Amino acid sequence: MTPRVAVVIVSFNTRELTLDAVESVLAAEGVSTEIWVVDNASDDGSVDAVRAAHAQVRVIALDENVGFGRGNNQALEALDAPYVLLLNSDATFAAPDGLRRLVDALEQGRHVGVVGPRLQDGSGVLEYSARAFPRMAAEVLRGFGAHGLLPRRIRERRLANEFRDHARPGPADWLTGACLLVRGEVVEEVGGFDPAIFMYGEELEWCWRVRRAGWDIVLEPEVTVVHRRGASGASVPGWRLRVAMAGDAYAVRKHRGWAYLGGFAVARVVGLLAEGVLQGILGGAPGQEVRRRRSRYAFQALGAWLSALAAGGAVRPSAPAFLPPPRRERLP
Repeated sequence: MTPRVAVVIVSFNTRELTLDAVESVLAAEGVSTEIWVVDNASDDGSVDAVRAAHAQVRVIALDENVGFGRGNNQALEALDAPYVLLLNSDATFAAPDGLRRLVDALEQGRHVGVVGPRLQDGSGVLEYSARAFPRMAAEVLRGFGAHGLLPRRIRERRLANEFRDHARPGPADWLTGACLLVRGEVVEEVGGFDPAIFMYGEELEWCWRVRRAGWDIVLEPEVTVVHRRGASGASVPGWRLRVAMAGDAYAVRKHRGWAYLGGFAVARVVGLLAEGVLQGILGGAPGQEVRRRRSRYAFQALGAWLSALAAGGAVRPSAPAFLPPPRRERLP
């Protein structure tokens, strides 16, 4: 029997990209799809364009930008399908059989609840999408560059990101949300995204609930999705970092408590400070621009982390400090 997949695409001022995402799904082979586009009050004609080009697509046109997670929830609360694909408006399948292969990967294990593909940008550069939950030790090890002391298996599992072999299928703590295929029963059991998060960090918090409910989350690198990252979330880098840091703080506090967040906050400060200083020193030699960039980013991330904590991100990541700045932005 042909698998039935409900596809949810949240858009905000990404008309052409959204149309590309819809057409990528419509071209999928071996599956039956119903597509939901949730538009966060775009002013670029996205709603009219989708309706004109694809009358079969179910469009939910919102009166305000409610953010990425709450936007997805609008469709998740209305649909009823055995499989649900959460697809960014700036993401497309590289091959027409990609969605069916994700369904097959999901069905390889009864306890697999979420599966994600290999993500790459338009030029083929890999995006590190398989990630580890925030841990105090990982923050310090990364900052001091001591991760090489760990056995590779532990390093891949506990640090993930660039330390994880993204060519090998297998479990992950969580996956970035550009493209996630989910069992319908997982959505029924754990619900949708936490509405307290406007954007950045919602998939971390949601995957934490999925894992706690006993479901596995798996990377399937045999399927490739092209992710034109940031096309629907372009903004001032410092603001994006602060919002992402607030999402981290909120998820850690929610799932591990205030005491752990306190220790984690200190560990992240120590790790980022160490990375900034060490990479800055090592970057003093000629030809070490990569290290200099890492140093600058570490100090920028440190400022964003402290700012997010000071603004109450651990409690209210949708507070005014973490909403879009008063300028023309394109945010999901």
